Amino acid sequence: MIKSKLLKRLFYNWYIKLISVVLAFILWKYVDFLNEKERYLNIALIVKNLPEGYIIVSKHPKYIKIVIKGRDEYISVLDSSDFKAYLDLNYLKPLNSELLSQESVEIPVKIEKINVPRNVVIKDINPSYATVKIEKLEEKTVKIEPVVVGKPKKGYLVEDIVINPSSVKIVGPTSEIKLIKEIYTREIDINNISLTASFDVPLIIKQFKNVKIVGNNYVNVIIKIVEKYDLLDLSSIEIKCLNLKPGLVLIPEKAIVNVKVRVSVRLSKAISKNDIIAYVDCKSIGGVGKFELPIIVKAINENIEIVGYTPEKIEFEVKKASK
Repeated sequence: MIKSKLLKRLFYNWYIKLISVVLAFILWKYVDFLNEKERYLNIALIVKNLPEGYIIVSKHPKYIKIVIKGRDEYISVLDSSDFKAYLDLNYLKPLNSELLSQESVEIPVKIEKINVPRNVVIKDINPSYATVKIEKLEEKTVKIEPVVVGKPKKGYLVEDIVINPSSVKIVGPTSEIKLIKEIYTREIDINNISLTASFDVPLIIKQFKNVKIVGNNYVNVIIKIVEKYDLLDLSSIEIKCLNLKPGLVLIPEKAIVNVKVRVSVRLSKAISKNDIIAYVDCKSIGGVGKFELPIIVKAINENIEIVGYTPEKIEFEVKKASK
C-alpha cells in the first residue's frame, strides 16, 4: 500500500519532472560551457626515429600551433611545456628508404600530453601534417681554399700560402655532397701588412645547409709576405783599370759596361749607376801588347744584387805612355 503510494507520487506529473531534469542537465552543460575557454599554444616540433644513416632534407615547421579547450581553472595553468609535438618516422618503416630519398611523404603530427587534466581537449592542430623527405648521409674529403682579401703594403707581395690542414672531411646528404669540390675559409684580410702572418680561421659552408664539417672547424693559414723586387738596367758604367804598371796606358782609354741589378721596389728610385763599380785588374800585365781581361762588377750598396752585365770581358791594347 505504502509502495503503491510512493510510486504513484513518483510518477505523478512524470513528464513535467522529466522535462525539469532535462532542462536542469541542459542548464548545467550550458553553465559548464560558459566556464570553458580556449587557448593557443606554440609547441616545438621534434622528429623521432629517423633511420640510421639518413637525414631530413625537406623543410618542415619548427613549431606547430595547437588549440586547447577546457575549464578556465585547468587550461590557465598549462603552457607549451605540458605538451610534446613530434613526427614519428616509424610511420615510414613500411616504405623503402631508397624510395624516400626520391619522394616526399606526408606524416601526421602527433601530440603527447604531459600531466594534462583529462577534461582538457586538443581542439585543433595546425599544421596537422608535415611533408618529409630523407636522404642517405655520405662522407667526403675535400680541399680547403683560403679566401684572402686586401693587398700587402706597397712594395710587398704574397709569396706563398700554407694551409694546415689542407683538406677536411664533410658529411651530408648525397645530393649536396656530390656538388662540393672544396670549401672556403672566412675572409682573411691582409691589407697593408708587410710581414708573414699566421691566422686561425673558421671554415664556411654557405649554400649547403645540411652539410657539416667532421671534427675541427678551424684551420691555420700562413700568409708568407716578401718584398717585391724590380730588375733595373744601369747603363754606361765606366770601367776603371786598376794596378796597371807605371809608364803603360790602355787603348781605348775609356770603356763602359751595362749592368742589370735586382733591388727592392721600396728602394728602386734611390738606385743609380753611382752605386756600381766596374773595373779590370791589370796587375798581370807586364808590358805592351793586346790583352783580354774579365770585367769585375761590384755593388757599393748592400741592398743591390748584381744579376748580370755585358760585356763580361774587354779587349784592349797596352802601350807605353807618351813622354
